Amino acid sequence: MELAPSLPFERRMWNRLHTDGREASRLALLVAAVFLSSYGLASAQPTQPDNDVPLTLVPQQRPATPEERRKWFVEGALAPKALGTGLVMGAWHTAVDSPEEWQGSSGFTKRVLTYDADNGISKGIEASLGVLWGEDPRPVRSGRDDLGGRLGFAIKTVVLAPRSDGHLGPAWGRYAGTVGSNLVQNAWLPSRLTTPKETARRIAAGLVGRLAMNMWQEFGPDLRRRFPRGRAAKTFASDTPASSIPAGAAAGDQDR
Repeated sequence: MELAPSLPFERRMWNRLHTDGREASRLALLVAAVFLSSYGLASAQPTQPDNDVPLTLVPQQRPATPEERRKWFVEGALAPKALGTGLVMGAWHTAVDSPEEWQGSSGFTKRVLTYDADNGISKGIEASLGVLWGEDPRPVRSGRDDLGGRLGFAIKTVVLAPRSDGHLGPAWGRYAGTVGSNLVQNAWLPSRLTTPKETARRIAAGLVGRLAMNMWQEFGPDLRRRFPRGRAAKTFASDTPASSIPAGAAAGDQDR
């Protein structure tokens, strides 16, 4: 039988150790659940879908080349659009005072740099480590017509990634990038945000962000065709049948 210490200081340390232990266990269970669910989704894929549309990859998709991996990383982490997103996120977190320990102009700078570091580290790990399994880090479209199938594909490719042979498998590089970047952030975040529970929340938020990216990749081209920008785009959308759009144009939409 295990007895709790009786002295005040020892009792506080006892409670701290047991609390941290429980939070660490929850974090380990969360990570294990993500891994196991992704493995189950990958192994449960049908070899031939009912509507004869490949579920694993869109027809024009091909394995990512080293140059395409570098391009995906640079555009997603270092390009002006990516850095601008960091400024927007820094402004938003400053407006909501999160974290509250970071005040003034230095607080805004820390928030922007934290976002950029998280984005760069996670994408860098995913693009480089994913090579070991032939993973394509780029979001892909399902190639399906039914809404349920498209939503399901966007959701499952949060934890699955296309492999070089065309099937979907666990996105090990993405897991490592998401977990690794959040562990690195613990080096400078306020101490109350570095507990296993808070780290798990940030990891989950990163996966939700990937879901948003997948949803835009799946449905964004439809929205752009429905609400084109400029008169030329409107004319093109109204005068050009969907069947006459070149395959190269569709592939270009997917790479954006």
